[in-house]
Amino acid sequence: MMKFSKFVIILLLILLVIPIIYSAPPWKKQQQSAPTSPTQTTPTQTEPTVIEKTVIINNTVSLKADAGSDRIAKIKEVITFDGSGSYSLNKITKYIWNFGDGGHGEGIKVIHTYNKTGVYTVTLTVINSDNSNDLDSLQVIIQEEETNWEMIGVIIAILTIMIGVIGWLLTRKKSSTTSKYLAEINNTFNEYKNNSDQCELHLAELKSKLEKELSSGKLTEQSYDILDRKIETYLSSVRKGIVSQFNLTGEAKSKIDKILKDGKITKEEYESIKKLDLNQLDKNKKEKLLKLLKSWED
Repeated sequence: MMKFSKFVIILLLILLVIPIIYSAPPWKKQQQSAPTSPTQTTPTQTEPTVIEKTVIINNTVSLKADAGSDRIAKIKEVITFDGSGSYSLNKITKYIWNFGDGGHGEGIKVIHTYNKTGVYTVTLTVINSDNSNDLDSLQVIIQEEETNWEMIGVIIAILTIMIGVIGWLLTRKKSSTTSKYLAEINNTFNEYKNNSDQCELHLAELKSKLEKELSSGKLTEQSYDILDRKIETYLSSVRKGIVSQFNLTGEAKSKIDKILKDGKITKEEYESIKKLDLNQLDKNKKEKLLKLLKSWED
C-alpha cells in the first residue's frame, strides 16, 4: 500500500511539471532573449564595421602612385609620362620611373623615346617623407612609324615642278647657245665667202669648238647635229669651188655698173670680174661686160 501511494505521488508530480515545461521551455527563452538584449548585439554589429573602415582608409589613401594610362606610340616618338596623379598624406619626395627598356628617369613629369617596336611596362615608384613607397605601372605599345604618303606626295610634286623648271631653263639656255653658234657660223661664212681657204679654215675651227662644247655638256647632241650640218653644207660648197666668189655682192655690182658706164676695164678689174657668175646680170649688161672682158683675152 505504501509503494502504491509513492507511485501515485510521483505520477502526479510528473503531470504537473510537463505542462509547465511545455508552456515555457528554456530553449525558447534563449531564442527570444537573444535579439532583444542591447548589450550583446550592439558591439558585435558596429565595432567590426568601424575597425574595417579605418583599415581601408589607411591602406589606400595614405600613399597612392598613379603612373597614368596606357599609351600607343611610334618609334622615336617623344612620350611624356606624368605622375602628378599620385597622392600621399605626407609630401612625396621622389618619383622614380622605369621605362621597361633599360631606361630610367626621375621626376613628376619625364619624357622618353623607344627605338624598337614592342610592348613595354613602365613602372612608377613614389616615395614620401615617411620613406613609404607605392608602385603603379602602365603599358606602352610601340609601333612601326607609318609612311606619310601625303607628305611624300607633296615632296614629289615639288621636286617634279623644280625639275621641270630647271629643265626648261637649261633647254632655253642651250637653245640660246645653239642660236648664238648658228649666227656665228653664218657670219663666218659671209665674212670669208670671197676667200675659200680662209672660209674653210674658220669653219673648221668652229666645228672643233662645237665638239668641245658637246663633250662638256654645254651643247646637246641635237643642237650639235644642227650646227654640224650647217658647217658641213658650207664646207661642201667651199670644197666644190662654188663659194661666194661667184656671187655678186653689192660692191661687185657697183663696180660692174661703173665699168659699163665708162666703157673700159682695167687689168685688175678684169681679174676680179672674170671669177664672178655673170648669169646673175641681166642680158644687156652681161653682153656688154663680156665684150669688155674679151678685149683683155685677145
